Amino acid sequence: MPFTDLRRAAIVGLALVGALLVATRPAAAQVIRGIAVDSVTRDPLPDLLVTLVDSAANFLGAARTSERGRFVFTGRGGGFYALDLRAIGFKRLTSPWIPLAANDTVEVTLRVVRIPVVLSPVVVQAQRDSIGESSFLGGKVKTMASRIITPQEIDAVRGGARDYIELVQSVIPAGYTVRNLDVRINSRCIASTRNGRCVMIFVDGARVFDAQQAIDIAPPERVHHVVIVRPSEAGVLFGTDADAGVLLIFTKAYARGTSH
Repeated sequence: MPFTDLRRAAIVGLALVGALLVATRPAAAQVIRGIAVDSVTRDPLPDLLVTLVDSAANFLGAARTSERGRFVFTGRGGGFYALDLRAIGFKRLTSPWIPLAANDTVEVTLRVVRIPVVLSPVVVQAQRDSIGESSFLGGKVKTMASRIITPQEIDAVRGGARDYIELVQSVIPAGYTVRNLDVRINSRCIASTRNGRCVMIFVDGARVFDAQQAIDIAPPERVHHVVIVRPSEAGVLFGTDADAGVLLIFTKAYARGTSH
């Protein structure tokens, strides 16, 4: 092959390689970094839920703030985004629209307002005593429960909770932390303790196996009270699958039906 032909072939080959590199280069990412702080003290706020939406109100992701109150989101494609923060004991916060173009990195500070929760101890105790005297599986609730979450306690935090698990998180006993799991990753385990063991869920006396169904049939506005069954009692009453404990969720409809 003549030298000029070789040179022409080399140039064409380099052009093809360059085109391939351009075609396979990942799209530029947009980054939103932020911190959630107390609106008064400016202290960082850990373990708050922050969600990201686009200008069409599409849900793009969620993140929990770190111990230092930090969170980060990455996206693709330019546009406008907003952050939404919800947490029990805090006023809901939605950020202004955040414009992002290719390779943009934006720093955001969310100043979150605390909402004081004040309960009447007399009423709460009366409600707890009444629920404790009710029966479940042939026994008194108070003999099996490690914690009874009363209607008044639920009313105090209902507005800041997305689901019944966040209601429970607000008044859970020390050392027994129940956390929500992403149902898209683990649809079997509706909730778990801190060590990752699955908690058994009952809604109005019927066991619920599907995570999304449990969340759908017991939204915060429908929950009347919740009974947390200690693991030592749960294993005896509900079998070995309940050795991490049980959440008994009772709706307002159930409570009305049993009051007659």
